[in-house]
Amino acid sequence: MGLRALLLDLDGTLADTVPACVLAFQRAIELHGGPRLSAAQVRARFGPTETGVLESALPGAARGALATFLAEYAVELERGPGPFPGIPELLDELAARGVRLGLVTGKGPESTALTLERLGLAGRFEAVRTGSPRGLVKGQALAGLAREWDLDRDTAAYVGDFAVDVRAARDAGLLAVGAAWADGARGSELRAAGADVVFESVADLTGWARAACG
Repeated sequence: MGLRALLLDLDGTLADTVPACVLAFQRAIELHGGPRLSAAQVRARFGPTETGVLESALPGAARGALATFLAEYAVELERGPGPFPGIPELLDELAARGVRLGLVTGKGPESTALTLERLGLAGRFEAVRTGSPRGLVKGQALAGLAREWDLDRDTAAYVGDFAVDVRAARDAGLLAVGAAWADGARGSELRAAGADVVFESVADLTGWARAACG
């Protein structure tokens, strides 16, 4: 493989931000008169951006709740552990090797910018593609970026921690790389979804990327 571009998911791939998202959703929904949701119930609504998730729990009140979500999320990010060890170094090394870096996430633009800023990763990605309040659009975003950069599975990979990420990569004609280093990540599910390769640590991904660069 002659790796020319590495595209990455955000939550659970660059940092363990999913718990922060869940807590912020729970608080925003309750503060705006919605139901008390368990963590599992919140996660079951993932796919759309924050606006879409909030609209599903608070019909007609998502706009106001989004500001609350972002404020609560910012607090939780400050308490979080930062990027997974090795992620900043991986991005620096690949950029120095001339590999193009892209971020494709289901998050909305506001939360994506906030997350990258708080993680110290703002400005690291040549392209950032965010989600839609209407539902999951990672496959379309990846396919669009693949066309724009003239990429295929021999030249680019998408790294994500959920089965939907694997399927999105395959649908876009890219190499599907499973990220199984976050708490709760299941490599078996990523393999079952059709991942071409699954890594249990950022160090393993880094070693693979070095070899793939040639």
